[in-house]
Amino acid sequence: MTSPNIQKEITNDAAVETINATIKDMGDSLFAIIVDESRDMSTKKQLAIALRYVDKLGHVNERFLGITHVNNTSAVTLKSAIEEVFNKDSLSISRLRGQGYDRASNMRGELNGLKTLILKDNPSAYYVHCFAHQLQLTLVAVAKNHIQIATFFNLVAKVFNIVGASCKCRDILREKRNAEVIEALKNNEISTGRGLNQEMSLKRPRDTRWSSHYGALVNLIHMFSSVIDVIETIIEDGLDSDQRVEANILIGLLQTFEFMFDLHLMKGVLGISNELSQALQRKAQDIVNAMKLVDISKQRLQVMRNDGWKTLLEEVFAFCEKNNIDVPDMDDLYQPRPRRKAQNMKNLHHYQVKLFYTVIDMQLQELNSRFENSELLLCVACLNPNNLFSAFNKEKLIRLAQFYPSDFSIVQVSFLDNQLETYIHDMRSTEEFSALKGIGQLAEKMVEMKKNVSYLLVYSLVTLALILPVATATVERGFSAMNIIKNRLRNRIKDQWMNDCLVTYIEKDIFKTIECEEIMQRFQNMKNQKGKKCRFENNGTDLKTECFDPYKDKDKDKAVKIPSSSKGNGEEFINEVGTMGRIHHVNVVRLVGFCADGFRRALVYEFLPNDSLEKFISSVDSNHFLGWERLQDIALGIAKGIEYLHQGCDQRILHFDIKPHNILLDQNFNPKISDFGLAKLCAKDQSAVSMTTARGTMGYIAPEVFSRNFGSVSYKSDVTILEYCCLKWLEQKDDLRVYVEDNGNAKIAKKLAIVGLWCIQWHPVDRPSMKVVVQMLEGEGDKLTMPPNPFASTGPTRINVSLPTRRLNQELEVILESE
Repeated sequence: MTSPNIQKEITNDAAVETINATIKDMGDSLFAIIVDESRDMSTKKQLAIALRYVDKLGHVNERFLGITHVNNTSAVTLKSAIEEVFNKDSLSISRLRGQGYDRASNMRGELNGLKTLILKDNPSAYYVHCFAHQLQLTLVAVAKNHIQIATFFNLVAKVFNIVGASCKCRDILREKRNAEVIEALKNNEISTGRGLNQEMSLKRPRDTRWSSHYGALVNLIHMFSSVIDVIETIIEDGLDSDQRVEANILIGLLQTFEFMFDLHLMKGVLGISNELSQALQRKAQDIVNAMKLVDISKQRLQVMRNDGWKTLLEEVFAFCEKNNIDVPDMDDLYQPRPRRKAQNMKNLHHYQVKLFYTVIDMQLQELNSRFENSELLLCVACLNPNNLFSAFNKEKLIRLAQFYPSDFSIVQVSFLDNQLETYIHDMRSTEEFSALKGIGQLAEKMVEMKKNVSYLLVYSLVTLALILPVATATVERGFSAMNIIKNRLRNRIKDQWMNDCLVTYIEKDIFKTIECEEIMQRFQNMKNQKGKKCRFENNGTDLKTECFDPYKDKDKDKAVKIPSSSKGNGEEFINEVGTMGRIHHVNVVRLVGFCADGFRRALVYEFLPNDSLEKFISSVDSNHFLGWERLQDIALGIAKGIEYLHQGCDQRILHFDIKPHNILLDQNFNPKISDFGLAKLCAKDQSAVSMTTARGTMGYIAPEVFSRNFGSVSYKSDVTILEYCCLKWLEQKDDLRVYVEDNGNAKIAKKLAIVGLWCIQWHPVDRPSMKVVVQMLEGEGDKLTMPPNPFASTGPTRINVSLPTRRLNQELEVILESE
């Protein structure tokens, strides 16, 4: 246990178990990501990622997923890092429904930003800007755009620098403050009690954390006389003449009515913003409540503007009198610095109009412009249960469902219309739902009362609203923890170990629930695998392998494929490993492991006992007849597998070598697509694929792959495999009537024949997409029509209709040819 390597391995096992517990708690729920980037102690750029989801009890959770090193913060690099983390933790970007991060240009850019890149892969992953960061930007705008306020904050920074410059100054400040507290207690000016009169200090405000400015101003007001005493001490006993001169100038600027007015004005404005900032950074905060809090802040600022002038002025007058600061007559002319810029303006007009009203108006204007209510947020607000669901609007909630077409089909949206009517009557008439204060409470109460089952579609809307991220506080806390773990004494800690420490440190509540036995079992299993690697024996002719993931079917047989060394320089091997390592589907064969030793390479698959589909299609032995229903199921399984490759992955995967030899059958004759050596990745919106050479096996290649006269190469090139599945077996039979035993089998045979004819069309434009093929195979065969072009026709269809209008199936949904 004293070995550093063993300690790191155990820490990694603990982190893996913690992440696994989070993924298990999330289950199949949709989720959002919260992302931020920062530098660690060794100035390495780190990207922190957190998940936001709703668990089975209706609780909103934000969980730290990990931190990863990035070489730069370009949008492409950040997206690649996120995809790497997703692949490691078996997360799919197709389940992503929200993005949250600050307003860095590389994350939100309209053309190349991370937001845009993710939206291309998943249009339902809506971006919501960090509310806490939006609030910070409003304060920055006010501080930079009003010259007197900007000068005030610059002066405050100098105070903190000179007073906190040395330990001696801080000790003097502490002694002066303690003496003031004792004197105030003697004069009964302050009361005693537990937690009162705690020791104060001047904490330096941070430009990136504007909530710290509020605390700094409050402390400065309480310690003002002590601060003045310290500055006077520096004037007399400063280290050098420069420090004494600076202190002398500073004390003259501090002991003015103008500074006191600015100090109390900004304390009031930041006090309102600080409460909003603290509320926005709570993990369970929902988007509707956040919008409500912003509205409350606007209302409080408006009240301060309308009714707060007299109170503020009296507060400043009292403070100046206590600290012997001259108070100007409000009816006198204002004398600015320098005097040559003097205007014919009274003090009252300057402080009330030019400062008080202007600063508050600027703050209100920034809040209104930066917290605009988009259509999505306006629709989400209609779920608010406050005041007996007074914000309920059925039309807007239906519109909200239309924002998520992958979660609500056209049929489900029509069902939602009726379900919302029943839902609102039920909610308003049920006492348990009458006092709810937010969408978070609504979700929890619906689960508690089993309403999430009764109103499944409505509950889906509620969860989608809850996972929209409000703030990036979770990942920012991750960076705070990073500075604890990787500090100046441990600035050489490696990225993986730092990540493992952070996961267990930040998610300590989950980590505590994991039994030590589980961690030690994982550690022991990994140690048992140490040194057991794939290796070749007998001059490279035999493969000896024991290197499998101990958590993946360790008792099941494995199949080993040794590619021919004559096939290129290993590009197909690398392509197959890279492609199969990122996909998981019941109709795609699973890659268990691989081995590479120079030019000798091997792939380890799950073992499928029934060999390939070719064995059954080509055989003339009637004993190999699978039955019509099973043939239909195999064709449907192949279609679903290809449809997953085309639409279900982050990037579209074109196989280019699907043939009966590469369709393997498991013990239940479920088909699984294999052999991805010639596969090619492309974007889902890419209508055509450029190729320099033909790919595939002769006899199974789509016509356009080897001749562009038939059209462009696209995902339609994989569709032709269904012809071989549906028609090849029929070709081998001398007397088809022997195998068609009843009317049901005849219908299946006819359906397979028609589907095969559609898929064998020579021109890609005439072939259906694989999504349509799945619907054809799942539908009624007697509703299918023959393709308009006979097989091997010389030209594509020349009619101005899209494929669905040919009525392949009256139950097919409308899918444009451009899909």
